[in-house]
Amino acid sequence: VEFDESGNAFGVTSEGETAKCKKVVCDPSYLPN
Repeated sequence: VEFDESGNAFGVTSEGETAKCKKVVCDPSYLPN
């Protein structure tokens, strides 16, 4: 999961490519505290 300077999620990176989006929905275990 990619975060901006404000701490908001803006996309997901996998295998060197980033998919940008307005909302990220995932299992909370993937996110930092």
